Amino acid sequence: MKMARADENDLKAALDVSRIIEDLERGYMPGQDDEGVEFFDRDDADQCRRALAAILDAADQGSMFRVTFGMTVVLDPRNKVVDPDADTLEIHPDHERNAEDAARWRYIRRKLCLTGNGDGTCAMQAINLPAAIQGWPEPEQVAEFCDAAIDAALRANIGEKMP
Repeated sequence: MKMARADENDLKAALDVSRIIEDLERGYMPGQDDEGVEFFDRDDADQCRRALAAILDAADQGSMFRVTFGMTVVLDPRNKVVDPDADTLEIHPDHERNAEDAARWRYIRRKLCLTGNGDGTCAMQAINLPAAIQGWPEPEQVAEFCDAAIDAALRANIGEKMP
């Protein structure tokens, strides 16, 4: 699922609204300075009107929906963004495994592309490089060809399927 990303104004609005509600929950009127404390009485209609105005004024500065729904999308286990078993916001284990696999592939690709067979030919000729890059091609040419060949094989359901 995709959704618009919360911007700086949205995040500030969400934090301001959260702070105001927390002040009210603790029994304080929002927006006070250190000089005087006004306690919040939920049965006082004037204070409730002022508190609601403070909440709405803060919310008008951004989109609370983008912040809360965005976090809902991030936390949805189907999206595999964060680890559903962690008590803190941790990257999903699939992403960590994918990064490890990618690092392995880059290591293998680099070693194969930069290592000759001892006879002046590229070790990657074993994967049938096209004639256009035969001989001793630039390593990046071989790497790009190798990536494309593996992607094509995966799409053709040879070996492991692409995620």
